[in-house]
Amino acid sequence: MPTERRRSIREYIEAHGEANLDELMQLCNGCSSMTLWRDLKKLEDEGAIRRKRGGAIAVRLVQTEAESLYEQRSVVNPKAKRIIAQSAVQYVHQSDSVYLDAGSTIMALVHMLPDQYYNIITSGTNIASELSQKSKCNVTVVGGQVNGNTISCSGPQAEAFLDGVNIDIAIMVTSGFSLQSGFTSSHFSEHQLKRKVI
Repeated sequence: MPTERRRSIREYIEAHGEANLDELMQLCNGCSSMTLWRDLKKLEDEGAIRRKRGGAIAVRLVQTEAESLYEQRSVVNPKAKRIIAQSAVQYVHQSDSVYLDAGSTIMALVHMLPDQYYNIITSGTNIASELSQKSKCNVTVVGGQVNGNTISCSGPQAEAFLDGVNIDIAIMVTSGFSLQSGFTSSHFSEHQLKRKVI
C-alpha cells in the first residue's frame, strides 16, 4: 500500500509539475499530512521529486529552472562578456595549468580558447562539459556541492582538492564590486573557493 501510494504521488507530481499537500491528501483519500511528508521525503531521497514549502515539485522543473536562470544571465551584457573574454584569453598559454571559474563570462572565454594543450581545473560543470569538446584539453572538475543556480561546485571538498593542485593562472568572475566591500560573491561557499584559488 505505501509503495502504491508513493507511486501515485510521484505520477501525479510528474504529470502536473508540482502538487501541494491538500491536493495530495485528496489524491490519497485523506492520508495524514505526516504520512504524506514521509512519502515525499522518501521520494525526494530516491531523486523522484523535490520537496518545497507546502508540497513538492517535479525534478525536471527544478533542473529547468536552474538552467533557465543561467540562460537568463548568459544573455545579459553579451558584448561586455565577449570583450572581457577576449582580454582574458590572451593570458592563457599552451601547457598552462589554468583555473577557470564558473559563469557565463567564463563560458564566453571557453568558446574563444583555441584547441590546444591546457590543463584546466574548473568549478563549472557546464564549463567542463563545453571544454570536453576540445580534443587536446585536459579538464578536471573540482568536485564538491553542486549549486544549481550557478551550475558549479564548491564547498570543503572543492577547497581540499585545490590543496594538491598547482595553478599557473586563474580566471575568475565576481557578482559585484564596490569601493567599500571590494569584490563580492552571492554564495559564501563560492566566495571561499575563490579565496582558496588565490
